[in-house]
Amino acid sequence: MFLRRRRARAGAALRGDEHGRALEAAVIYVCENNLYGEYTPCGETIAGEILARARAFGIHAESVDGQDVQAVNATMKRLVGRARRGEGPAFVECKTYRYYGHHVGDVNRDYRTREEEKEWMSTHDPLLTLAARLKAWSTRARSSASRPT
Repeated sequence: MFLRRRRARAGAALRGDEHGRALEAAVIYVCENNLYGEYTPCGETIAGEILARARAFGIHAESVDGQDVQAVNATMKRLVGRARRGEGPAFVECKTYRYYGHHVGDVNRDYRTREEEKEWMSTHDPLLTLAARLKAWSTRARSSASRPT
C-alpha cells in the first residue's frame, strides 16, 4: 500500500494498519515523506515521528533514504522476504524531497530557501547518485579486469 506522508496521519490509514496487524497480512505500507505538508515543514505539523504510528499497532517500521535508489531497493527486497515468510505487515517511510511546488500555482515556494532546493538537487539527486555509483563500479570492474592474473 503506497501512501503519502499526509495520508499517514489520517484515521483511515491507521485503521488499515491496525487491520493489517490483526490479520498478520503480508502487506508493506510505503509512506512517501517529502518533508513538507503542502507549505509547511512536516516537523511543524506532526507530533513525534511517523514510524511511531505504525509501531503503536505492533507493525514493524523503518525509514529509508528515498533519494537512494539502491537503499530503497535493498529495503524493499528485505521487507518482501519478511512478508513472504509470514512475519506480518511492515511500514517503510521513504524520506524524499519535492523539488518543485506542491501544485502548478506554487511557483514562489516562500516556505523554503532556494539554497535548500539547490542542495537537495545537487547533493541528493537520485539519478546523479546512482550514475556516480555505476561509474565508480564500472571503473573498478575495468581496472580489475585489466590486471594480469
